[in-house]
Amino acid sequence: VTVVINLPYIRVSSSETVIDGKVFSFWCAPYLLKLTFPSNLLDGDEEGSEAKAIYDPDLDNGTLTVTILKEEEGEWPDLALSSLLIKPKLPPGVGRIEVVSETLSEEGGETVPVRDLESASAPPPPPSRLGDAEGYGFALSHSGVFAGLRGDLQASVFPVDCDTVGPAERRRLRKEEERQNWDKGRYQAGWFDEAEEFEPLREEGGDEVVSRAKEHKPWWLDELDLSSLSLEGEVISVLPLPADLPIRSLLKGLLDILFAYCYDVRFTCGDPGVESAWTVKTLSPTLSWFEVWGDGDDIRDVLLACARRSLVYPYVRSVDFARLLAGDVWRLFDSKANLLRAVMDVRRAMHKSQEYYMLNKLYVDQYAVFLRERLGREELEGFKAEIGEAVGKFGRETVVAGLD
Repeated sequence: VTVVINLPYIRVSSSETVIDGKVFSFWCAPYLLKLTFPSNLLDGDEEGSEAKAIYDPDLDNGTLTVTILKEEEGEWPDLALSSLLIKPKLPPGVGRIEVVSETLSEEGGETVPVRDLESASAPPPPPSRLGDAEGYGFALSHSGVFAGLRGDLQASVFPVDCDTVGPAERRRLRKEEERQNWDKGRYQAGWFDEAEEFEPLREEGGDEVVSRAKEHKPWWLDELDLSSLSLEGEVISVLPLPADLPIRSLLKGLLDILFAYCYDVRFTCGDPGVESAWTVKTLSPTLSWFEVWGDGDDIRDVLLACARRSLVYPYVRSVDFARLLAGDVWRLFDSKANLLRAVMDVRRAMHKSQEYYMLNKLYVDQYAVFLRERLGREELEGFKAEIGEAVGKFGRETVVAGLD
């Protein structure tokens, strides 16, 4: 295991490094770093088992590289997500607040007994309410969010009263709105522009914007540069996630959000603009209509819904482009690092929007925590395999049939 620590302008001779089982600690005023790895590390007296450190004062104004051996050989997942290593490992059921004594207010009153840290536990979170008409947002864990908002602000985020309209009715209204906004002539113009049989009739070059979007090579097609993730500077404050999460429903929601994200990355050639928040929000059924994907919805249904919205609202309205985006999403599910980078890009776009910033609190922030802390490797790999099977199973007629 190699730990690279940037320490600009410090005297490394005053530092201290401690390796204790799974824990790696480094101290050098004013810096303190403590990482907890998945398994034990070695730092023994025997030759070949000791940790080694090299300090290079010329690399980024001072960089310390520490090489440590594992006690047992094997691959450790998600080492690039340093937030997982920095986060303290609390025993199951232990709360985050320690009460060290019981107190009595100055005005008198009843003394309330408290428990110590070992026996304290957070109150059980409310169960996820999949299918509950009063819930929406991540794992249906929100309600009443829009009650205090101005009418125009609520309408800009959500077209109906989401505190009274349930998931089934929202889906019906979403499909009705898509059919009303469907411009068949606009779609046919795009089809004419891309179909091979019309090549002799088209002017040279075609639509430059469409061609550029299709030819753009997004970041997930390259080898992921871990140094570009820049996740640790993000401050995400959310309540603890429910214990019993509807994993597949959440992954389907993530799939449609990332479909919209992939469209924006290709359309902007990786340089998001002022319209990026609108694009992602509008093309995602989850973010635009608070869609709830249940057990009766397969991955093909999710991709079809995304493809249809991509034929109704944005500039590039093409089934071939929608297929390309579906393949992009499949590639994003290669790793948690890919997914987390994409989700944080969505978060930054929404954070800059004066209208859609609330979607971070309702969905995106909790998705980031879910990816970092709760999504397992087997669940990720299995879901990606299902996406791969579904990507090529919808054609032009199937997509358009839901709109005509």
